[in-house]
Amino acid sequence: MAEDSPGPLAGTATLVTGGTGGIGRATAVGLAALGARVAITGRDTARTQAVAAAIARESGNPCVDAFAADMSCQAEVRRLAAAVLDAYPRLDVLVNNVGGFWASRHVTADGLERTFAVNHLAGFLLTSLLLDLLKASAPARIVTVSSSSQATGKLDFTDLQGERHYSGQQAYSQSKLANVMFTYELARRLGGTGVTATVLHPGVGRTAFAAEDPSPLAKVMITVSRPFLKTPAQGAATSIYLATASEVEGVTGQYFAHRRPTTSSKASYDTTAAARLWDTSARLVCADEQTRAVDSAAGRLGDARRGVRDRNAAGPALEQVPSGAARRVGWGFISLYTLAFMSTSLLFLAPLLVTLALKVDSLVGIGRAPGSLALVASTGALLAMVANPFFGKLSDRTASPLGMRRPWMIIGLAGGSLGILIVALAPSIPVVLAGWCVAQLFFNALLAAMVAVLPDQVPSVQRGRVSGVLGVCMPVGSVCGTFVVKLFTGHLLAMFLGPCAISGIFILLFAVRLNDRRLAKADKPAWSLREFASTFYVSPRKNPDFAWAFASRFMFVMAYAFLVTYQAYYLLDKIGSAKAAVPQQIFLGTLAQSAVIVAASLIGGRLSDRTGRRKIFVLTASIVYGLALFMIAVASDFNGFLVGMAISGLGFGVYLAVDLALVVDVLPGKRDTAKDLGVFNIAGALPFSIAPAIAPAILAIGGGSYGVLYTVAGLCAITGAAAILPVRRVR
Repeated sequence: MAEDSPGPLAGTATLVTGGTGGIGRATAVGLAALGARVAITGRDTARTQAVAAAIARESGNPCVDAFAADMSCQAEVRRLAAAVLDAYPRLDVLVNNVGGFWASRHVTADGLERTFAVNHLAGFLLTSLLLDLLKASAPARIVTVSSSSQATGKLDFTDLQGERHYSGQQAYSQSKLANVMFTYELARRLGGTGVTATVLHPGVGRTAFAAEDPSPLAKVMITVSRPFLKTPAQGAATSIYLATASEVEGVTGQYFAHRRPTTSSKASYDTTAAARLWDTSARLVCADEQTRAVDSAAGRLGDARRGVRDRNAAGPALEQVPSGAARRVGWGFISLYTLAFMSTSLLFLAPLLVTLALKVDSLVGIGRAPGSLALVASTGALLAMVANPFFGKLSDRTASPLGMRRPWMIIGLAGGSLGILIVALAPSIPVVLAGWCVAQLFFNALLAAMVAVLPDQVPSVQRGRVSGVLGVCMPVGSVCGTFVVKLFTGHLLAMFLGPCAISGIFILLFAVRLNDRRLAKADKPAWSLREFASTFYVSPRKNPDFAWAFASRFMFVMAYAFLVTYQAYYLLDKIGSAKAAVPQQIFLGTLAQSAVIVAASLIGGRLSDRTGRRKIFVLTASIVYGLALFMIAVASDFNGFLVGMAISGLGFGVYLAVDLALVVDVLPGKRDTAKDLGVFNIAGALPFSIAPAIAPAILAIGGGSYGVLYTVAGLCAITGAAAILPVRRVR
């Protein structure tokens, strides 16, 4: 290839699809004239090479490269991506320009309707395959050419391929609306990466558009209006502006016309529909559910490009979801998943709410119990903080015939139950500590696999509702756990093992029935020290929304950790309850809280999906939960405690319903979902280590008052509400 040409864009690399004619060719000429290295695509090799040579002559820039690819064929899009990755060490601008109009319905080699395949899916797939290279070249820009026809477009998810009814104009308008919605969703997902995404209407130009298969009306309209249409150069002006202008640096998620930002159609701002389009597109570009590596002639890429190749092997890098996650899940799956998730919650909650505190008290007495419990709970929580992302990473790279998640569900259940048995039979605090660490280690392996099922199997459009249903798992698990423990009061071994036996039934049933993801051994990610270190870290600079959501969850769970860890001692000391009455009182308090949580969670999840909003629900829920803790702090009798618990259920229920859906929406990517969710789970585990560690100091400062401790807990929840405000990728 020729040396870089001088000019304001010297040293930059750009790719323009559909660059052999019309607006695409004019865009390539404009970028080349500014000194950029320009790559164009076209279907015919000879013609594409001839046009590239002509662009070089017209622009005075010899750095123009030709890549042949039929953008209606996904295999050719993948080969195009591989060729670009081999040839270009960086990519500063990607212009998704290719498009067309077909009056009659045509089917591509992939069995897809041509208009949707070329105008939308080609850009979606190519962007995904080149995304890591764009990120490595940041600041970089993705510019997508849409049309004013997006204003009349309507996404018919029941007939996206026009199989029941086809209209050339409707298919074109639908594809142009898809361009806009793809760009908006892409911008939300790329927040903090340095890569921007914009979309534009170029105006109606004098090009060969629709020449391949025009309708009779289109022939007449083009002939009559031709003298009044824009030239290709005029039509390319906005594309060149968005690709190069300094005044739009950092501008993302906006629609432009005549080089000015403007509003697109009302339908284009539907975030729920955009997420559904994303999931559907991901399924359509990897419909064989198998890995297809991008062929490479040279195969010698830089680290960034090797990363893209690795992701190509497993499908699109752009947060690909398994094909199953693009299909709506039924209530049969949701019900069984809920029972298994609830059973997992029960395994953790039954010891934390009652039996662990009572076991410690039976060994050392009420005077030394808070300190001993702090040691056991905080150590176990620290281990959980490491175990969850670690086992999540192992799950993401498990290439077992049983699937990626199922083996860890079974191993986690068996190992964790063994740890609980050790705790139940322990003759001393050190043995309790050892058993609890074993339980935390393996139960977190189970939890990491169980949580990963949500992004694996459930499409974005259903995540609020499913998250809302899952939101009832913790409160119902709390009620069930305390009820089972209450049934076996006086029989400590049964109090510990009863929840394990009951939970095991539903977890194993779900594991057997799960249509689990499978990873081919050839696509198993490489293991290295660097890879291992990344297990416990997600860059807050590159993923600020993830970081803020992490901070919000951390503070909310800190408040919850103070409440549940010291609930028994609160009742004994502040309320003055008898020791024999504590299990019954905790059961009643949990029941009052859970009754409200169930209703609030189900309603909150549905409202979140319907409105397309997450943040306002999480914000309000955290504030309500904080106020409820203030009420518990000032309560003087058991009735006051019950009222506070019931009010806390309102905040807790809405929070549980929406927070998990929000978290999944801000994950850095889909390739390492279990690992990233494991890192996020640190926000849920670390407070159970910090809260017991600092609680004795708070109690000492407050003169031993559990009211002061719960006031601090309320302040933690309010702080968690404030932390969600900076999140930008979700509404």
